[in-house]
Amino acid sequence: MIKITEDTSYINFLNDNDENFTEISNNISNAYKLLQSLYMTDRSYTPSFKKLVNSFDDVKLYNNSYDNYQLLNEVLNNTIDMLNEAGVANLVTHDEFKHIYLEIPKQLELNKTYIEIFNKDWQAVDDFINELDTSLFIYKEEK
Repeated sequence: MIKITEDTSYINFLNDNDENFTEISNNISNAYKLLQSLYMTDRSYTPSFKKLVNSFDDVKLYNNSYDNYQLLNEVLNNTIDMLNEAGVANLVTHDEFKHIYLEIPKQLELNKTYIEIFNKDWQAVDDFINELDTSLFIYKEEK
């Protein structure tokens, strides 16, 4: 995941978040496809996030950003539920996958606090993706 810094320009901030949403969408979709191919789930899922860079006014940008983060939180926790139901162990923690609770941003001002919230959320997502990749590695080898 791309980390946001205080000197990140506004347009780069939007592009970086869009890239992060695309990356998570691809990873989640691939995890479902892999587990579906192994008959460990009958569900498939490719989340569709709204492009923030295409939001031309602040209200639309806020709404799209808020919607994306709500969807991201839902997608991650639904995926975690699916993994636990399929019996996939988290090989990093040697336990079940734990739900993720993102702090959905409530403003659109690029200040230090806001950037810290974004980075904390994206770090949690990145940690999950790393745990997911590690845990699914053995299933990729079987296929």
